[in-house]
Amino acid sequence: MTCVARQRGQQVHHGTCYDAYMPRTTLVLDSDATIKAKAYARRHGITLGEAVSDLVKRGAERPLVIEDRNGFPVVCLPADSPTVAAAAVKRALEDFP
Repeated sequence: MTCVARQRGQQVHHGTCYDAYMPRTTLVLDSDATIKAKAYARRHGITLGEAVSDLVKRGAERPLVIEDRNGFPVVCLPADSPTVAAAAVKRALEDFP
């Protein structure tokens, strides 16, 4: 098999393409996330994989905003963050001694 290195990071090795950065990974994305990642890739002229990598890194590197409210640290989340029910908190606390 002949492989031509066309994308960032690909190399030819014994007639087979492999990714020099890291092994390939299969991700299952929500359809709306896929649409947004594809649009991001088109806007930036990059592959879908590169777009997903960029977006994940941007999200992971975003600083955590913490406020002090009445002496307690409180994490400030975006308005569209899901709500955590009191019952879920209670179940999580049961896991601690």
